[in-house]
Amino acid sequence: MKSQVNTALIAAASILTVIGVFSFSIAYQSETVVRSVKERTVINTINQIEFLKRALHKAVDYSVYQAAYEISKYGGYSGNCDPAKIDNIPFWRVGNVVCFPGNFYNLLNEKISDKLNSYIDSLDFKLDDRFHIPISGTVQANVSENYINTSFTTQDKITFRSELAEISDSGNIRENTSIKLGKILNIAKEKFVNSDVMQVSVVEADSSMNNVDINGVEKDCKQINIGDVCEWNFPHTPQSVISILEQRCGNQIEDIFRDRVFSQIESREFDNSDARLEIDVNSYVGYLSGSCSGTRTGTTSCGCAFSVCSSYGCPWDPLPPPCGSWTYIRNENVCVSPRIEDGRIIGECSRRAAECTSWLCGRYFDIYQNTVCSYNYDATVTAFVKISSKERYPIYDENERSVNMRNLELRFYSANKQPPPLFSELLPPPQFSTS
Repeated sequence: MKSQVNTALIAAASILTVIGVFSFSIAYQSETVVRSVKERTVINTINQIEFLKRALHKAVDYSVYQAAYEISKYGGYSGNCDPAKIDNIPFWRVGNVVCFPGNFYNLLNEKISDKLNSYIDSLDFKLDDRFHIPISGTVQANVSENYINTSFTTQDKITFRSELAEISDSGNIRENTSIKLGKILNIAKEKFVNSDVMQVSVVEADSSMNNVDINGVEKDCKQINIGDVCEWNFPHTPQSVISILEQRCGNQIEDIFRDRVFSQIESREFDNSDARLEIDVNSYVGYLSGSCSGTRTGTTSCGCAFSVCSSYGCPWDPLPPPCGSWTYIRNENVCVSPRIEDGRIIGECSRRAAECTSWLCGRYFDIYQNTVCSYNYDATVTAFVKISSKERYPIYDENERSVNMRNLELRFYSANKQPPPLFSELLPPPQFSTS
């Protein structure tokens, strides 16, 4: 009997031990499972936060591409400086009035900020409620030739919250976006702000008119020496001055000058590894003025300008008594017949105009020796300028309503003088005036 009791006690103790060990094992495994779930949640969350940070960096890149494209497409600014616009594209230069968009960089910051906030809003909308990303901050973009360094600064954080974990990281972003906006701006400033491509082209075309091929013969259409010219044949009027030019160089000289202006402008275009510059003339009005000069010298070889009377005579014409028998007396240019009483002249019986019996030349025409006619060619030129990047970027175009790989384009107008009040984008025929 006693042995049976001992056996039962040992069996009970063994069962309790087994139950205890099994219970401990279950508890340990449960805690391990929970810890493993938490660890996986943390790892997944960290990965997702890193993914979000990468997405935000890409959002900065896309914001820079889009902002730079939209601003450059319409000349770089909307503001107070532009003297005129055509289809919302401004003039950067009209003669000596230069309107480089001084607020370009401020506008770029604003545009990048607007685009980035829009992208972040879109990204935030697609996340579940456990994630939070900063939706507002300060954008600062610094432009260099080949990059735009953009910083997005915020007090907010990227955060994940759940029952198992809460993880957060800084929402500040700094991105160096490869885009050659600075290079394009520098080209535009050098060519059209620091200098005047249109005016330089006109001046150089004018200078080249001293060597023009007219029917296979090189002729100077800038200065024409017409030798010695009598005063009566000297070209005093604009029409006579231009007539001499047409006799020497033909009546197509205006077209020749226009072609040379266009050629000079086209020579400024380029297409290299960084950018492409295109200049399209859309308004042209030409002007031609000239004058002639020589050494004025007196001579008798060119003929008499006008004659003067050197000798006057008085016609004999009997008058009624008492004057009829008296002889006429010359008194300057008038012949007088006096009346005499008591041996004295006391009056005039009549007065007649004197008749000239001998003439002399009052003045001879002068001669202009070594006469040279000089001509000045000028024009008012308005051109549409486009400077494009060689690289392409993923950009949305509002007119095409699509995202494609596009070139960055800086577009504006430039004129060497005040353009006509109204002009179309079609090139009108050349119009020359004389002065």
